[in-house]
Amino acid sequence: MRKSLVALVFVLAACATTGRGDRAVTAPSSSSYIAAAHLDATRFLPPPPAPDSPAQAADLAEVKAAQALKGQPRWAQAQRDDETSPYSVFGPVLGPGFVKARTPRTAALFEVLFADVKSLTSPAKKAYARPRPPRVDRSLSTCRMLEPSKSYPSGHASRGWMMALVLSEMAPEKADAILARGRDYGDSRVVCAQHFPSDVEAGRLIGAAVYAAAEGDPAFQRDFAAARTELRAALGL
Repeated sequence: MRKSLVALVFVLAACATTGRGDRAVTAPSSSSYIAAAHLDATRFLPPPPAPDSPAQAADLAEVKAAQALKGQPRWAQAQRDDETSPYSVFGPVLGPGFVKARTPRTAALFEVLFADVKSLTSPAKKAYARPRPPRVDRSLSTCRMLEPSKSYPSGHASRGWMMALVLSEMAPEKADAILARGRDYGDSRVVCAQHFPSDVEAGRLIGAAVYAAAEGDPAFQRDFAAARTELRAALGL
């Protein structure tokens, strides 16, 4: 009996250790991958178009033109694209294997990258204080409730393009489809009248800047390598 109890204690200890090990492996190595880069989006982004400029008029015209898509499949897609999870955004491209349960390291990697993106978009939104399209033209309707934050740059487009760059590097066999999806995801913000086209373009610049800065960070390199191996296994690549 005593030997059985001792054996049970060792089994339980081993299970507990394995559980802690799994959590340690799936946890990101850092709370930020770009802190050392000292990026400031207000220093590398162009300012948004001035309120009475031809560029602003062109921006608004594109948003108004997209209103014709209401009731069509592209409008429904833009509604779905309000989601920010990498799984909801890129699941249609990467397939059923791309789920959080099978790719926890990938999920952890994106959690840090999302925070890094927000660390650039939030100050820029406050600095430029550009109103969203329906605040400029009351005739515009959105496919989702209008967000209270400012319009420039687009946080959704920033995250979407960053995710597309990361995933296309992890799965280069699917890069064309991933990048096309990342582009469409940003364009959905114009379809939804949540953003002007120039907001989306600025967001993509931030997404690219975050990824470029992260690539030089040793913690990102470790986490990316583990996530890439995990993702490719989940996708059968």
